[in-house]
Amino acid sequence: MKECRRFIALLRRIFGPEPEGAMLQIKAFEHDFGTYHEVVCWFDTDIPTSVEYAQRCEGETPATWEG
Repeated sequence: MKECRRFIALLRRIFGPEPEGAMLQIKAFEHDFGTYHEVVCWFDTDIPTSVEYAQRCEGETPATWEG
C-alpha cells in the first residue's frame, strides 16, 4: 500500500492532479496466493481530458521512482 500511495504521488507530480472525471485509486485484487494491490486510473470516456490523463498515466509511466 505504501508503494501504491507513493506511485500515486509520483503520477500527480508528473502529470498534475486528476482532471474532472479521472481518479487515481488503489485497487485490491484477490489471487490464489493472497491479495495484491495496484494503482488504477478511473476515467469518464465522455470527458476528453480525463481520457487523455489516463492515457498519459499508462503510456508515459516513469521508469524510475524519480520520474
